Amino acid sequence: MLSTILVPTDGSDAANRAIAWAASLARHYGALIVILHVTAEDETTLDETDPLEAARIGRIDVADAVETIIEGIAREGEKKARSTGAQRVVSITRSGDPAAVIQEQARQSSAELIVMGQRGLGPLAQISIGSVSAKVSQQAVCACLLVK
Repeated sequence: MLSTILVPTDGSDAANRAIAWAASLARHYGALIVILHVTAEDETTLDETDPLEAARIGRIDVADAVETIIEGIAREGEKKARSTGAQRVVSITRSGDPAAVIQEQARQSSAELIVMGQRGLGPLAQISIGSVSAKVSQQAVCACLLVK
């Protein structure tokens, strides 16, 4: 009934609680957990309008640092899921529009369930339901569990 669970994470407390929920469900059903971290494309690019500033901070070093952080968030999510008892866990990092990438990954993974934090680290974190979780829950092709 439940063979694949997609868990988008941004490293927030709500995302970590979602990982714990997903791990519990995965343990019960023997499901695969797919941990997904999506970076909005504008978070990984520098402002090219100020070449002196870009040269000062070194674009290559910044790009490497961003990639390391992104991969670290996904790996940390995978470790959390395993430490909570999930046996089958993979982590993926992608960039793009978070809601669209989450939905696309759900289709590609044949996920029957998306478990995600109700509010993440985005600029609208103070709103009751974050914009990404609202879009995903309204448009997803599978069941969604939003975790507070």
